[in-house]
Amino acid sequence: MEDPYQISLQDSTLSVVNASLSGPAGLTPCQGLELQLGSLTFGIPSMRSLYRDDASHLAKLNPFLMQAILAVTLMHDRLLASSPPPKASAKELFHLGKAVGLFSSTLRQPCALLDKAALWVTAVLLGSATIADADAVSPEDAWPLRSPSEDDLAWLRMSDGKREVWRIARPEAAGHMFQDIFTEKSHAAQHRDTFDRLPPALVSLLDLHTECDAWENPYRHAALTLNALMGLECSQATITKFLAFISQMRPDFRQLLEWKDPRALLIFATWYSKLCHYQQWHIWRRAVLETQAICLYLERYHGDLPHLQELLSFPRQASGMGTVESV
Repeated sequence: MEDPYQISLQDSTLSVVNASLSGPAGLTPCQGLELQLGSLTFGIPSMRSLYRDDASHLAKLNPFLMQAILAVTLMHDRLLASSPPPKASAKELFHLGKAVGLFSSTLRQPCALLDKAALWVTAVLLGSATIADADAVSPEDAWPLRSPSEDDLAWLRMSDGKREVWRIARPEAAGHMFQDIFTEKSHAAQHRDTFDRLPPALVSLLDLHTECDAWENPYRHAALTLNALMGLECSQATITKFLAFISQMRPDFRQLLEWKDPRALLIFATWYSKLCHYQQWHIWRRAVLETQAICLYLERYHGDLPHLQELLSFPRQASGMGTVESV
């Protein structure tokens, strides 16, 4: 039997849209695609309007982007359908696999400017899909509490790939359709060489008062980034600043997370806690469950850390666990 989800590269884009996207009666396939894109929410408002208005046109010319849109739309609807969400359908997995395969092969080829724009939108979509792909239904099933797996922090490693796509696509370059919104001001909170917004107990635990180069203290750069975020509320207008914590993460700090270093986990849990208040479909479940899992992990295996319950008070409250006293 012919696979109803099989799509060859010779198929027209409009037939792909007709077969894979449904919408209110009377819409053309392209209007249906724009409607689907409009239902997805990524980043700051100006970015979302670009994705909605321009990505549909780019998708007609770039099959890898079309496949990514189809996959993420199906994932979006699935994750919002129920809690916990159902498993991914064969159709969603097909489109996701096709998107990754086409995207990878395209990255090995020279690209025109419009292709570079499509590459960046695809990287954003696939990155969001990776974050959203959190299969845990309780903190016991979530990293770092669950049994070790090669999939642990896979979504975090995806940021390395996005940095490479950034190098190729250069969305901040003159003439690029994303030039106006990809500025330092819009994507990173402004750093100050101070830790005045972090809990004093955390500053002491991380030995941040000691004068040293950031490379000598593997916590310092992440702590500076976090300090710049503590005075902000995570929202549609500021989400890119919070995600810059990931894109600016240094390899030595990520290695500490992979080792489940308790001090690195405290920094990570504090960052996650800010995201818990932002109920974005592709971030919220992971942020809440992994914040809870980090709290439980630290309490079980590193209960001797100085001021641990004080430092976990904010993550516990933000993730809905409550303080130890209220449990």
